[in-house]
Amino acid sequence: MDFTIPENSQRMIQVVRDFIRQEVYPLAQDFLNASFRDLLPVLREKRAKVKAMVLWAPHLPEVYAGQGLGLIDFAHIGEELSCSPLGHYLFEYLLAFSCERRHFCPSCHQKHVVDFGERLCADVLKKVPHRHFIFSIPKIRRR
Repeated sequence: MDFTIPENSQRMIQVVRDFIRQEVYPLAQDFLNASFRDLLPVLREKRAKVKAMVLWAPHLPEVYAGQGLGLIDFAHIGEELSCSPLGHYLFEYLLAFSCERRHFCPSCHQKHVVDFGERLCADVLKKVPHRHFIFSIPKIRRR
């Protein structure tokens, strides 16, 4: 069995790796220290760059404006995107077999964390600085 990565896949992996290092790594401090709401305009800008580079949703078939990556290429790109907690979010890169469970796999969990934070910032929390928030769920709803 041949485990070599095809040359066109290597080029795509390198483009993704360079984008993550140059555009996403510098956001790490802001991601950790600023509120998610403050970071949203920058994340939207980075997503627009990804779309302009034609790297948006590379796992989709070409008929749906994706790259039509095979499973092996899919795994290599996912490995590069997992180097940052924002990688999968920026590339709209979903797992082929999503576990749909919290804390089971880091990629699914990170996607849920980012989506939850975005929804909180947009719809739930008031536009004031938050350091910590607590939600309580009635016992009848906890099942």
